[in-house]
Amino acid sequence: MNQIHKNAVFSRYIWLIFLLYGILAAAFVVYVGAEKSIDQANEHRLLSVQLAEQLEQSSDNLTRMARAYTSTGKPIFKQNYEEILDTREGKAAPFADSDQDYGDLWLKDGTAQRPSTQPKSLAGEQKKALLDQMRAAHYTAQELALLTQSKQASDALTQLEHRAMAMVEQSPATDAAAHLAAIELLQSPAYYQAKAKIMAPIHEATELVLARTTQRVQAATQTALQLRWLFIILGVVLVALWLRAYQILERILGDKLDVIYQTISKIGAGDFSTRITIKKSQHNSVLDWLSRTQDCLAALNETRALQTAKIQRMTRLYAALSQCNQAIVRCTNQDELFAQICLDAVRFGGMKMAWIGRIDPESGQVKPLACHGDSLDYVEGIEVSIDPNKPSGNGPIGTALRTDQPFWSQDFQNDPHLAPWHERGKTAGWHAMASLPLHLEGRVFGSFSVYSDELNAFDEPAQNLLTEMAM
Repeated sequence: MNQIHKNAVFSRYIWLIFLLYGILAAAFVVYVGAEKSIDQANEHRLLSVQLAEQLEQSSDNLTRMARAYTSTGKPIFKQNYEEILDTREGKAAPFADSDQDYGDLWLKDGTAQRPSTQPKSLAGEQKKALLDQMRAAHYTAQELALLTQSKQASDALTQLEHRAMAMVEQSPATDAAAHLAAIELLQSPAYYQAKAKIMAPIHEATELVLARTTQRVQAATQTALQLRWLFIILGVVLVALWLRAYQILERILGDKLDVIYQTISKIGAGDFSTRITIKKSQHNSVLDWLSRTQDCLAALNETRALQTAKIQRMTRLYAALSQCNQAIVRCTNQDELFAQICLDAVRFGGMKMAWIGRIDPESGQVKPLACHGDSLDYVEGIEVSIDPNKPSGNGPIGTALRTDQPFWSQDFQNDPHLAPWHERGKTAGWHAMASLPLHLEGRVFGSFSVYSDELNAFDEPAQNLLTEMAM
């Protein structure tokens, strides 16, 4: 998978994640709505059952008030009876305590009393007939027909109850026969049959309501459950997409994010020496390009270091040349001048060791006249000749003296011309050397040799400066 394709796939996954977040939010909203619909279905079932129970309770309360009045003749029971009718027909507001039992009356000082709670409208509830409330409760046509039938039967029964109460009201309190006849009227088989005609439709309607609303609650619960599972599945898919996107991101990056961060931190801090190992699977990744960038920066840094070293070396050589020129003016004899030149080559020119040798005309050997720097024992007992037939005569010094040309050895340990002196040079730590012929009265009389601990220490500008020092 090439890098462009990886980037495109990663972008698609990110867009898919955003899209899934939107779907997840929409699913959550629908799920919350489904949960609310369960509450609404339960509330509707409760209201439907309560209204049916109110019809049943009102019928029972009317019976109790009528019987209480015919038994005692106390007006409070008739008054309660009329209030129940008025409340059911919407002519009066319901009591604050909707569960008040109209039979819960007691005597005080021999007089029947109403409960201490005064009738008042429920909070926010207006006068409304019970049938109107049922129509607003969204009963089915069959349920409403049964409840209406029960209401009509209850209204018909009130005529009988009114007739019984009228018998008591119109007869003297001492007329026991009239009171007994009124009581018997409300206890007769015909009365119980009429009550049964009231209760039977209510019970049938209640069963229909429970069956219908239970089905509605179950349907809403099932829908909420399905949406809940959908929400869970979407959540799992979202997590899977995030994991897949993370895997693709790792492939694009080439490694974990903290590794990339540490690598960038090292490069930013200028650490180009710690190599980044790139596997085949990491090819063309961000880490791979960081590795290539590190290589380029390391090369640039090496070039800069080489240029800086070159500039510093040239600066030192210029300083040494300047000191040599001053030494020529100040020194009074040759020995003093040679010693000063060796000193300036080391102190100002950055060489590790410098020495000047003279050709012995009789033996053809080069004898040291002056030296300065580290590992001066290198010069002690050194055997250098100008005889090309001897191994010691084919080194840089002998060759420079014979050819009257400077000899530059950029790699001391691997230069075959320096084979006789490799061990000495290795012990001293030399990596490059140069030997330049010295002239006196137009002829070569000796050599000026310098040693460096750097490979390739003598580039063209350095050669020019050293040549100028030896002239």
